[in-house]
Amino acid sequence: MSNLTRRDFIGTTAAGAAALIAPTAALGAARKKIPIGMQLYSVRTIFPGDVAGTLAGIKKIGYEGVEFAGYANKDAKTLRQLLDDNGLKCCGTHIGLKTLIGDALAKSVSENSAGSCFRAKGRMARRNEGEYPPWIFD
Repeated sequence: MSNLTRRDFIGTTAAGAAALIAPTAALGAARKKIPIGMQLYSVRTIFPGDVAGTLAGIKKIGYEGVEFAGYANKDAKTLRQLLDDNGLKCCGTHIGLKTLIGDALAKSVSENSAGSCFRAKGRMARRNEGEYPPWIFD
């Protein structure tokens, strides 16, 4: 039986810790980073007046994607081109529930061609507001 010196103990412990950390560090380097996006609602007062400039500015300060909160009267093809020109992704769109009911659904699907894979409803109407059919609340 051999005696373990303090120096041997520390060296063995350090080597063991390094062996445990090394694979984790390698995985972290290979892991895809989550892109950061901006919700366009936060620039709602300037976006409609200068869509191209707003998107260019958003990219310039380091954002990689946007979430729409209205389309500033632009069609999906135009928005898709502006996003591509600025190297931005469409991360999602805030919608009203009415955009998913009846004839409005077809327009909503068309707008989705801007590349938005997620559609989010900001808040649900109250039952007594009378905006939506009663089955929505059941």
